[in-house]
Amino acid sequence: MKTAITVFSKILNREELILAVNKIISILTRNNVERVEISFGFMWGRDGEEWIDYDVSTAEISERIENEENLNNGKLGKDDFWISIKELEVQILFCHESDIHLCYNSENYITQAILEKWEEKNIIQTKKVNRV
Repeated sequence: MKTAITVFSKILNREELILAVNKIISILTRNNVERVEISFGFMWGRDGEEWIDYDVSTAEISERIENEENLNNGKLGKDDFWISIKELEVQILFCHESDIHLCYNSENYITQAILEKWEEKNIIQTKKVNRV
């Protein structure tokens, strides 16, 4: 999915990334986003299954990450992990460079809630408007 706007977080440590995942899950749940698509980047060691979109319940996100890490298939913050909410045209990339990219076409209740939390935590690095 191509998006018009990308907001980058600052570089985060492991604990901050886990807290960010949990906060995003909380925001999604609070706003009745029950299902999302997730995908694991090529560095997750999934033997040909990288970049496949998996339709999962929002409640499963942390468990899916934890399961992959326990199998030594990858690590949050070291390997790309995507959460997509296609109906809102929103993607959240937990990047292999230990930052988060919030990608979207127009602001909505989810992006606003995430950005408010990021502003509160002072973790916004930069905002980029892309050509689509």
